[in-house]
Amino acid sequence: MDRLIEDLRFFIGAFFLIIGVLLVGQGLFGGSAGHEYNLNLITGLVFVLFAAGALFMSIRASRRG
Repeated sequence: MDRLIEDLRFFIGAFFLIIGVLLVGQGLFGGSAGHEYNLNLITGLVFVLFAAGALFMSIRASRRG
């Protein structure tokens, strides 16, 4: 666990995961304000995917080292 906290990828992934979940929630329950695309939902999903990649790399590195 100490190695995981020392890894910057963990904090970057956690930050993007929190923001992504908030954006997905806003996109699903907030409405799109008359726009053709729901940008909150799309951006939130991209953030969650990026966060999953960063967290995966961080966890994999902490297990190897």
